[in-house]
This record gives sequence, structure tokens and C-alpha cells, in this order.
Amino acid sequence: MQDLEKRAQRLAEALATVDASLDWEALGHLYCHEGGEHFFPPEQRDAIRDTALQIAGDLGALLTPKGRSHYVGAAVAEIPLVLFERLVLEREVHWSQLPGEEFDRLRAALKAVGGPTPTTTRHPEAKIDHLWCVSVFTDPVVFPSLHDSLYGEPGRGIGDRRRELAQAERLIGACLDLLTRSAVLSTTEEEAPLFLAACEQRGWELTFPERGRTTGIVGDVVRHGTVVRDRK
Repeated sequence: MQDLEKRAQRLAEALATVDASLDWEALGHLYCHEGGEHFFPPEQRDAIRDTALQIAGDLGALLTPKGRSHYVGAAVAEIPLVLFERLVLEREVHWSQLPGEEFDRLRAALKAVGGPTPTTTRHPEAKIDHLWCVSVFTDPVVFPSLHDSLYGEPGRGIGDRRRELAQAERLIGACLDLLTRSAVLSTTEEEAPLFLAACEQRGWELTFPERGRTTGIVGDVVRHGTVVRDRK
């Protein structure tokens, strides 16, 4: 119990250090070009952190210490999660993200506290027992057409849905190849059908709980499913 308290204290200190070191105004402009300086006020940052810690608590009940996770496209909202896994559960955490200004800022902040730092679209070499892929294929910039389709919104005539879907399926396939025989898959309600279809094609079992939790920035509902590659 005492060791757990020490690890929880390390997490709290790391989160405070990261919060103080990030240029939130600059990040706000990346997320919202108009009025970006008001996008991440202190109360909003607190809400994002508290929501992420609630999700971390959910994961803490599902993941085993010393395991291995891979976060795809994670960003500001996932900082408490990757630090929780690394500092409290003492798991190995891989984090891949597209290069850019946000990538550079988050990498510097996480490196300063000894947390897992993002790399540019590199997958871990060893098997993982937790995959986090949340609000990736609904990104309106990277997957504009798929975003509209998954959210059930009228098409804006932006993007090529066939190309985007093929790209998404390739990434999903590469991620599924990393999973251990039984693993946890964290994704959103909108993206879940893509993973269900991919698992069905492979003859794998993927089940999700009935309830999920709303994320802090995008507001999508994330669920932690269970993937079983085979039952032999």
C-alpha cells in the first residue's frame, strides 16, 4: 500500500510539472485557430485531467502491472493516462503520433518527467496487451470523409472515403497484429465497428461493455473492449 501511495504521488507531481511546462495558449491555437488563447483555461485543463484519471481508474481494473500498451494518435487528453500506466502500474508504454508542433511540445514535456514520449508512427516491436485508439479515424483533418461517415453527418465533399477507409483498415490491421492472445482494446463508439469488422474477418472475438466514459476534449464515448485472438 505504501509503495502504491508513492507511485500515486509520483503521478501527481509529474502531472503538475507537465501542466506547468506546456504552453497551453499555443496548444489552444492548434486545437482552435479562432480564440485559441481561451481554449485551455485552467478549469478546462482540470476537467480534462479529472476525466482522464477516471478513465485511468477504469483501465487500472483491467490491466496488469508490468504489461505493455500502445497509444495511437494520443495527445493532450491522454497525458494522465500514459503517465498513470507508466508511473503507477509501471507498464511499458508506446505512443505513436503524427509529427508536428503538438508532437514536439508533448514530447518535450513528457521527457522532462521521465514519462513515455511520443514517436512518429512507430509501432512497438513486442506484443501488447492494451491498444488505445481513440478519436483517430474521426479526426476531421486526417480522415475528413471517414469523420462524416462515422458520425453519421452529411458529407461535406471533402476527402476520399474509399482511400481513407483503406488507410484506416491498414492501420487497424497493423495494430491488431501486435495484440497478445487476450488483450484490452480502448476505442470510441464510432470507431468500434471498424475494429469489430476487422476482428470478424480474422475470426477473433471482440466484445465491449454496455457502458463507456465520455472523453475530455472531443466528447466521444470510449469503451474498453476485450479481444481474444483464439480459444484453442
